[in-house]
Amino acid sequence: MKTIPVCFVTGFLGSGKTTFIEKLVTRLGAKKIVYLINEFSPKDVDGQRLSLKDGELVKIPGGSIFCKCLTSQFLKVLTQISELDIDGVVIEASGIANPRVAGDMLKETGLDQSFSITSIIAVVDPRSFLKLCRTLPNIKEQVAASTHILINKVDKFEREKVEQTTAAVLEINSTAVLEETTFCASEVDVFAAQPVIVTGGEYAKCKDPNFCERRVRVESVAALEKLKQKLGIFGDELYRVKGCIEQDDGTTLVVDYDGNDWFERSGSSSVAGEAGEMVVIASGFKEGALEVICRQFA
Repeated sequence: MKTIPVCFVTGFLGSGKTTFIEKLVTRLGAKKIVYLINEFSPKDVDGQRLSLKDGELVKIPGGSIFCKCLTSQFLKVLTQISELDIDGVVIEASGIANPRVAGDMLKETGLDQSFSITSIIAVVDPRSFLKLCRTLPNIKEQVAASTHILINKVDKFEREKVEQTTAAVLEINSTAVLEETTFCASEVDVFAAQPVIVTGGEYAKCKDPNFCERRVRVESVAALEKLKQKLGIFGDELYRVKGCIEQDDGTTLVVDYDGNDWFERSGSSSVAGEAGEMVVIASGFKEGALEVICRQFA
């Protein structure tokens, strides 16, 4: 029986997973692929960046697909996909996901008769990887389970930082194909013929104490600058900010903070979500401080 090949794309928040998938959409344009985007935040933003037709994109926001809160929804979606005549599935897992759960989940439900995992791509950001390995076990698990590892954003860091990150990655997984990238530019074959066996992962917690997420109203560029200043006190404990603002001239400003840099570009609310609303993800230890800041913008 022919199975549908599956590629998992993992990596911490802001590492470049969606950028990698954007490039995949272009590379695999001639194939019939379903892209499943699992957003940590309840409000999907990254999935809306992908220019896909109806039926090609499935979004599951609000946590990890490997969390018991979302498992049934994820399996329902996979069951529906299994009935399609397609060439493959690409799954962008939440930044907190442990991909080892996938193998056990497919086997336990019998879906391993319909799907075979052919690659697990881990996208690594040199800025945060070394610290995250010490504080978030699933970051190590993402690398350990991977068949391919992209050390991304290498143009943004000193060579020593990149080499330290590479050394740490190799200590965790010395058999994966390792590649340095900028903007996740890679030609990796995500649907290689040989299936990958992954087992032994633990389901994610429904409420992970390592993270907190809030939505905040930011309706002008001046308010955005104020928010940036307020959030600056979080330092490395600010993981992601995403959203858009409607400007005075009627255009939309798309805003994205990846844990290192702020990016702003012209776009549309259909690409970035509801205009005037930002999603902020930070360390769970900063939940109280984030709540205070968000109230100031209510």
